[in-house]
Amino acid sequence: MTGSEDGSVILNFSVEGPDSSQWNVIYNADGEAERVTAFPSHMVTLTGLTVDKEYTFRVEPIDDIYLSGEAEIKYVVRNLVCAENLRVISCLNGELTAQWDAPEGETVSEWTVRCYNETGYDETLTTTENTV
Repeated sequence: MTGSEDGSVILNFSVEGPDSSQWNVIYNADGEAERVTAFPSHMVTLTGLTVDKEYTFRVEPIDDIYLSGEAEIKYVVRNLVCAENLRVISCLNGELTAQWDAPEGETVSEWTVRCYNETGYDETLTTTENTV
């Protein structure tokens, strides 16, 4: 997902079975040199990426373990646009409805909204409206 500043992304993945003590993420975009960043967990923030370029990110374990499943993803880096005036407009029968405003002068074609709590609820939705 988009990081906390323009030209940044947050990569997050889960592991089932044996885990590596450290991971590498190898990434690049057309016309740019390949970069490698090492990190000790299952999440890393990468900065200094070129906005509007598509990057390929691949994770590899440092330890000698076998990987199966998805270890590579493509992602187009976008400018960070934060919602303003977030408000809950309804909470009825276990369904929460939130609404927000786009920053003045910004046109947003699609919003990604993540709702989570400390007990494990975690849902991400995509909408073209300023409500979810």
